[in-house]
Amino acid sequence: MKPFSFYWHLLPRELSWRLAGLIYLLPSLVVVLPLLSSLEIPSMPLGTIIIFSLSLVMAFLQRFFFGWIISIPAFWFDQSKSLVHFKWMLEGVFGGAWLPLYLFPLWWQNISKFTPFYYWFYFPIQLLLGNTSGLFWSLLISLIWILLLYWISYRFWKYAVKFYSSVGG
Repeated sequence: MKPFSFYWHLLPRELSWRLAGLIYLLPSLVVVLPLLSSLEIPSMPLGTIIIFSLSLVMAFLQRFFFGWIISIPAFWFDQSKSLVHFKWMLEGVFGGAWLPLYLFPLWWQNISKFTPFYYWFYFPIQLLLGNTSGLFWSLLISLIWILLLYWISYRFWKYAVKFYSSVGG
């Protein structure tokens, strides 16, 4: 019997967990939407909705592979939670999760565009706001990050399995 790919075991689990999380969001939408009924919500062209959806899928894949990379050191370290906190800080500062990136200096904004964190939060929000300048390059950089993070995670996983040692049981 051929062993299964752990990647293709975890990826659907992560996706279903994220989709199941929407169940918790729906009741709060029932409460909040009537409060927002007086707001004017601009209509978006179908192309923007498709590109926004694509950017969400790309962000999901980047976050999955990046999370995979930072979880692998748990093979060797007892306390690898600090890496998760470090990732959280990076996404907050470079991705605009804590503060919108337009509040940072221009040089900081330019640096953040070359990190994967920019494409997790700030880029999809900018698409929703109608800012599609540099769309092709942003999607291309996002795709490059997906491929690079997949390659790094794959190589790191192979290395981790090769040098994993278990103690006890």
